[in-house]
Amino acid sequence: MTVSRTATDGAKAQRASRKEADNAAIELDPLRREAVDWVHRLASGRATVADAEALKCWRGRSPAHEAAYADARRLWQAFGPAARNCGAPPACGAQR
Repeated sequence: MTVSRTATDGAKAQRASRKEADNAAIELDPLRREAVDWVHRLASGRATVADAEALKCWRGRSPAHEAAYADARRLWQAFGPAARNCGAPPACGAQR
């Protein structure tokens, strides 16, 4: 079986794009990373009342904390539906 050069180039570009996204996530400053973690925790469905109280305190630490949380929440709202619509990948060996 021969793989076309276009398909190979496309796969390489896709891997490079994923790597860039991973690098961008790694480059988040600690405050923004914490904000993303908070949003993720709350969206997971496993957040507790104690988590909500802790987030309230965290957001109140400074205007920068509040802004980081607002940015993370805005991104989650913008991209969350897309992620939910992707669904789980098919199991290995599954027929399409």
